[in-house]
Amino acid sequence: MRTVKGCLSPFLFIFRQFRAIVILIAVIFGLCMAASFAVPNFFNQMLSAAQQAGYSIYTFVAQITGNPSLKLITYEVVMSAKVNVERDMGILALLYGERAEVTSEVRVALGADLQTRQVGVLSCEINTDTMRIETRRALFAGTAFDPQQIKQAAFRFFKEEAARQALARHWTDARERLKAQFISQVLGFEVPEQPTLTSCPADFNPAPAAAPSP
Repeated sequence: MRTVKGCLSPFLFIFRQFRAIVILIAVIFGLCMAASFAVPNFFNQMLSAAQQAGYSIYTFVAQITGNPSLKLITYEVVMSAKVNVERDMGILALLYGERAEVTSEVRVALGADLQTRQVGVLSCEINTDTMRIETRRALFAGTAFDPQQIKQAAFRFFKEEAARQALARHWTDARERLKAQFISQVLGFEVPEQPTLTSCPADFNPAPAAAPSP
């Protein structure tokens, strides 16, 4: 009996090893199958959490500088203006011509900047609800010009015209009010006959591209 068992012992050892390997393979296969279902769901949850994340905002202010101003507004003009601009191209306008029209309501403040001792246009405020920019372009204009250029040119001339019209129509009255102001008399501020601030400030510049157009 011992002889038979001794003869079979190598086979029994191999059988036990084989059985262990089979069990290990089964366990690994089971884990892989479980991971194939769990991992995608895990990454989907991670992606969803990332997409729903908010913002963390950090601000560091090293220095703030500003220019104090003392302004005396004596006249406010609310006006509607329209400006047309087109390229002067002669007969080529049939192929490459373009034009733009800007229409809007503007509030222009006339008065004196007592700090710089200048008078004229102090501020311009455009009513974006009434602003319209219309463009007309010939068939091949897009091959020669950026469409924003004509809009920017029209808006630039619109700014100039708004300031010019306000001064032309109301500067005389605004100057008389400035001369009568108590503060200008106390400060010894002599109001010049002609305005020295004749254009809208640089910050009066809403982007024409963002303005509503038909």
